[in-house]
Amino acid sequence: MTNYKRVVLAAAMMSAFVLLNVIPTFATDIGYNGEGLEDDGKFHLFMAPPKTMADKYTLNEKIGERAGFGITAGGEWGCNESFTACKLVSAGIGWTDEEYEIVYEYDEEVDVKIDAAIENFEMPEEGFLVYDTELIKRWVFGGTIADNSSEFKAALRQYNMDVLFVERAGADEPLETHNVGTAEVYYNGVLYAVIGGMEFEPKVVAPHIFYVPTGTSEDEKGDALIDRFVGIYGEDVRNVVSVLATDDKARDFVDDEYTNPDAFNDYLDETVYEMNIDFGGMGDSNKIIIVADSDKMNDGFGVDSTDLATDVNIKTGAVNLPGDAMTYAFPVNEYIDEEEKKDWEERLGTYYAYEIGLRSSAVDDEITDVDEGESFKVSIPVPASLEGITRLSAYWMNFETNEPEEHYADILNGMAVFETDHFSTYILAESSEDRPEEESGEESDESEEAAGEDDEKPEPGVPGVPNTGTFEKLGESLAVATPILGIVFAGLYISIKFTKR
Repeated sequence: MTNYKRVVLAAAMMSAFVLLNVIPTFATDIGYNGEGLEDDGKFHLFMAPPKTMADKYTLNEKIGERAGFGITAGGEWGCNESFTACKLVSAGIGWTDEEYEIVYEYDEEVDVKIDAAIENFEMPEEGFLVYDTELIKRWVFGGTIADNSSEFKAALRQYNMDVLFVERAGADEPLETHNVGTAEVYYNGVLYAVIGGMEFEPKVVAPHIFYVPTGTSEDEKGDALIDRFVGIYGEDVRNVVSVLATDDKARDFVDDEYTNPDAFNDYLDETVYEMNIDFGGMGDSNKIIIVADSDKMNDGFGVDSTDLATDVNIKTGAVNLPGDAMTYAFPVNEYIDEEEKKDWEERLGTYYAYEIGLRSSAVDDEITDVDEGESFKVSIPVPASLEGITRLSAYWMNFETNEPEEHYADILNGMAVFETDHFSTYILAESSEDRPEEESGEESDESEEAAGEDDEKPEPGVPGVPNTGTFEKLGESLAVATPILGIVFAGLYISIKFTKR
């Protein structure tokens, strides 16, 4: 190397050193006017303090959203070690000399639980699957494919975290929908963690594969699949859904560009069908394949969701609910007025009240009841004020009769477990004197063994295991309706378009 080249190289290296190390020690007026600061001169952000690099990048974005266009926290070197104060940076101009303090508005107990829930987050090599009935839900109600993946929810331990799947890449292939990105984990509007980023990115894959009973002929597959829709959403489906065979085979579309081409290895010679969902002249089409295999038919994914803050769990087998339906629960003792408190104490003695239910972002609604034949199984931790009482019930005030409606509860590993077909405010208290002895909530050796003697509380079950029953059982198990279904078909076209956005 000539001396001239060495000089040029040394100058270039010195310039890089200055840019990366020296310049950040000097301040330049970037024109920041205090936008986004509260009256105390600090940034108040609804998020937990960052722990990972992905969290730090997100902190940068949140400050940028508050401080104005082009202004951020400047990466790790612009903040102190605890990320409670940061200098502000404007690309191409400079940075502030002053450090601006950050106040994180979050629940520390929830933060600990979320950290524990995602500590061992593992993604299958082929990605989290959305398949069969889950995909039907997605096309009817909308939401992201991550919202509708029981595998993805199981990886997050069924907690009612709002997971915003930030799509970095993805495609709506003829026979597969997939997304790759990062998952921002929220609870009550507060950001607690970001899953993915530098090391890996969560992947959710929805092969357009549906199953009908073994032995179904090619000519009957379309009608058999519509029967599955009808079993979930009722006879009106026949007016808006059609399934027509094409001349194509699956192998005509599947190639290495698919995220999970191996999912189709056994089905490459299957006929491709066109599924049309139409409402009022508006509609959309999806290419699908239909496989005659009773063992892989899934009779539907219900709900199994635990509230992070209260540990209240709700389960239901009702499958015509949005894929993102999750528990909401909060204690309301402190919000009950004194007159009502006195009334309840006179009726029930010591009590503890919860507002509980299910909510769905996909349909922007709360789910309050199910039709006859279905129920919600609710598990509530027994509060300290009720410990020692062996016969507990959950009471709901019937406003038509002005009398409490009693739901007998079993006590299993510190949880009061009862069933209901509607949600509202439930009051946990000692059972009434006329409770039958055979329905007592006293813990038995058998109930302890069933719940798991070594567990502090029963772990929520994992929904989504393919049903191995016969197709005839489908009508019995899926004939369910909710208030949401009154608007499902009116909004069907809009919901389905989510898959193409």
